[in-house]
Order: sequence, then structure tokens, then C-alpha cells
Amino acid sequence: MKLNSRGRNAAGGQSLAALSVLLSLLLCTRVFPVDMKRVAVLDCELYGPLCCGDANHNDFNEILSVRTPGSESLVIFEHIGDNIYNHINTTQYVHYVSAFGDGDGDSLKEIVVQAIPDSTGQRWVQLLESQDYTSFPSRTVWQVPHEYCFYHTLFLDLDRDGRREMAFRFDEDGIRLYENVCNDSYSLVHVFRDYGPTYGDFCADDFDRDGLMELMAGSCYSHYVLIWEATGNDNEYVLNWVDTTETYYNRFTCAPGDMDGDAWPELAVIGEYQGWAKMIIYEASANNQYHRVWEHLMTGGGEMRMVGGDVDGDQIPELAVMTAGGVFLFKAAGQDSYRQIWQLTDSAVGSMNVYDVNGNGRAEIIMDLPGHVSIYEDCSPGVAEFAPHAAIAPVEAPSIVRSPFRFEHLPPQSDIELYSVDGQLVVRQQVSHSPCWLWDLRDQNGRQVPAGTYLAVIRSKNQTQQLKLCVVR
Repeated sequence: MKLNSRGRNAAGGQSLAALSVLLSLLLCTRVFPVDMKRVAVLDCELYGPLCCGDANHNDFNEILSVRTPGSESLVIFEHIGDNIYNHINTTQYVHYVSAFGDGDGDSLKEIVVQAIPDSTGQRWVQLLESQDYTSFPSRTVWQVPHEYCFYHTLFLDLDRDGRREMAFRFDEDGIRLYENVCNDSYSLVHVFRDYGPTYGDFCADDFDRDGLMELMAGSCYSHYVLIWEATGNDNEYVLNWVDTTETYYNRFTCAPGDMDGDAWPELAVIGEYQGWAKMIIYEASANNQYHRVWEHLMTGGGEMRMVGGDVDGDQIPELAVMTAGGVFLFKAAGQDSYRQIWQLTDSAVGSMNVYDVNGNGRAEIIMDLPGHVSIYEDCSPGVAEFAPHAAIAPVEAPSIVRSPFRFEHLPPQSDIELYSVDGQLVVRQQVSHSPCWLWDLRDQNGRQVPAGTYLAVIRSKNQTQQLKLCVVR
């Protein structure tokens, strides 16, 4: 349901709720621009988040999670080609895997886990790191005790000081921000507790495009949606926007990116509303000002999740939503307008992620179901041929980059895209009225990129140039 410029409903009352549900059902009968098919089934029942990435540095992506409670061992599925996965058993016993990344910038991959309680009953949040560039994360390099249930985690550089943080959500204790101070060492620098302390999953980006990062979260047991912003001072943040919604249990938020191409990234929150799951999409209207642009009702409440990703390979993100009614996929149909383009009706989906595991340019929707994991992919014509890294031929002499890199002598109306060596888009920049652009060594979400090789493609009206950059930390 599209909203007017002030974020108010174009019409009111419960008739709109019924109309929204009716429109959703009608959309399910239309011919969608995606052809989602199940391309892989992983024979293992998992528990908790499905983390994805190249965990052992061999250019093959993996899916990491934990077996159903009772077994509680780390499980890894590595993609080895043609949607075939190698099941790798481990002896690493953990209760929960919540994040995958590289927090200290040493290029060794890390996962954040909730460890099995020790002999005294103490519970720990642990950071496991690869021992070398051929192994999976298994070595505990940092840990912190916790008393409450631990869930969502993000790796990010929220204050943009060049030191990455880990943001943890703890029940009854807000959102904790631990900043990397040296190799494998982190310090607590901030706790978000306004209108809290129990928040849902959170997301981060420069939502209002003012150069300062924001953190968005919903309050679990109230009707609030909150946005904090970095002040520009080290580890200092202020609450600068609050919305009171008609939904309750606003536990899940998501920042999928700029879905409708209007230069303002969308922010989404989902909560329970009169027995339905209701999603609200916001955008910035000015600095530190946000308004609703779209609302939608879906069947099912309960456990919910939202993940953004480029499912159809057009380099524009879509939004996948999981409720007790199944999985729904949404795409922009115009400015501040969106439509459902696919739905899987299954009330037993336990967890979900959206990630291009097989590296063909179209992100898969990965779902944890009873007894197995199902992987769905858009199989529309041309998928097999679409691979950004296949179209970019590395040059022989890379430029060594230790500080922000300046692209110079750019043709008018240039479009610069930087890719990692496995073909993942890192950042895109349009340069219209300047012959140069300074890359600050950050990705599309403002996160500092790790050391490694990156491929730059510079497109203009009459030519395409390629450049290989080697970032050294």
C-alpha cells in the first residue's frame, strides 16, 4: 500500500487491510519476472541463522550454521560447483552462529558464536578465527561472558574511524558495541538502551546520506522504531528519530539498499498487527528525517526475518521476507512503490538468508526447513551466463593501494564498479560532473574493505576500462 508524501494512509480503516491481503493473493496468480526453482537440498536440520561467505579462503562460498539443538555442532556446506555442496562435519560445538566476517582486518575469516555453557554454567559469546588461510574458523581468539540470551550480530565501522566494531544484541541488555583495538582484541565502547532495553534485529547504513552512519532497531515489547546516528566524534551516538507504529513486537528490521533507484536507501520493519505480519518501509526525506513510503500485510506472525539481496541479477536489491506464512519476495515497481513477485507458502521455515553462494550473479534464497535446507534461485534465461567476474579480465600490473585511491581523467558520465575477486559487487559510484573520484576503501554500506585484490570497471558512453587494485593494510 503506497502512502502519500506525509506518510499517511491514502485511505483508512480495516478495509485497507483486507484490500492489501486481497491484492497480495491476486499478485500470486500473475506471471512474475523471476522463475524461482529449488536448485539444491541440503540433508541436515539446522538451527539459528544461516551465515554465508568464503570461510576458508579458497574462493568457494560456504553456508555455516548449527545442527538442531541436541547435537549443537558447527555445520558447513561448501559450494563446489553447479549447485552441488560438500557437507563438512566439524567437532566445534556451539549453540548459535550469528555472524561471519573479519572484524580485526587481518584477512583471516571469523565467526561469532554463542558457546555451549562451560562446566560452571557460564555462557560466552566467542569469536572464532581461522588459524591460517586454508582452514575454517575454529580458534577462539576473543570472548565475553553474558547472562542473557544472545542473538543478532553485525560487523561494521559505525563511527567510520577505520576500526571495525561488532554490534551484539542481548536480551535485557540492549545493543552492545565492541570496537577492535588491535589484532583479536575488542573493547566495549557503547551500549544502546533508549526505549529499551530489549530490541530486535538491527541494521546499519548511512540512511540519510549525510556521511554519518545510522543504526536502526525496533523495540520488541512496544511499538517503537528507533534510529541512532554517529555524531562524528569517536564512539559517540545520539538517538535522533523515533516512530510509534501500530505494529507490536517490532523485532525485525532490514536495510536492503536502494530498491527503487531514487538515491535514498529503504529501511524496513516488520511486526505483528491484528493477527497479521505487517511490513513498513521508510525512506529519508531530509537529514535526520524519515517517512513511511509503503505498507503491506502478510499472513502469519510469530518468527519473522527480512533480508535484502539481488535475486534477479539486475544489480538492484530485492527484499525477502519470512513470516509464519512462508517466504515473500518484493521488488520495486517504481519510486516508493513495490510489489510481491514470488511467494513460497510454507509455515515451517525456521531461518532464511539471501546470498549469491554459487557466484553466478543472482543471490539464492536459503531456507532452513524441518529435516533439510532448501536453496531457491531465479532460473530465468541468461542466469548461467551472468557472472560479473567472468566479464572482467584482470590486468597484469595491479596498483598497490594503501590509502584512499583517486580515479582520475574520468570521461563524462562515468559509472565505476568495484568487485572482489569472487565477483561480488563491493561499491558502485556514478560520476557525472567531475573528472575524478576518490574511493575511501569502503564498500556500499560504508564498511572498510579488507586487504586483497579488487577489480574496477569504469564504464562511459564510448568505452569500458578495467583496473586491478591491490589493497594493502
